Amino acid sequence: MIWALLAILGVPLWLVAGALGAAVWNRSRVTNEAGSFTIRLRSVHGVSHGTWSRKARARWMHDVLIVSRGPGLGQTSGYPVASQARAPHPDPATCKGLGDAPIALSIGTDHGDSFEIAAAADDADLLFLPFS
Repeated sequence: MIWALLAILGVPLWLVAGALGAAVWNRSRVTNEAGSFTIRLRSVHGVSHGTWSRKARARWMHDVLIVSRGPGLGQTSGYPVASQARAPHPDPATCKGLGDAPIALSIGTDHGDSFEIAAAADDADLLFLPFS
């Protein structure tokens, strides 16, 4: 009887441990990838701006911004950039976790969406990489 109980409880515990291990491994892999930097992203609709997202990791692949989000950085999105411009410096109080003087880039995608990307000032060379 005890073996049946352990078998029933043991399988879900191993599944949870395996899922957590995979999430930690993926987060480490994405964070240590060459050219990866921390960002916050927000959507721009005309003159109104949304709120800044949670921190995510991003990297450039040609003119496409690859953004990884989530606890294990397992949610990945690609933003093909059609236009770009420097954006005003975001307020550090609303864009937390990117240092005292974050910088921003405004992009327009091939699909017609507009976004602002904020990054730490130390990551300016990575943020503006495809446009320098």
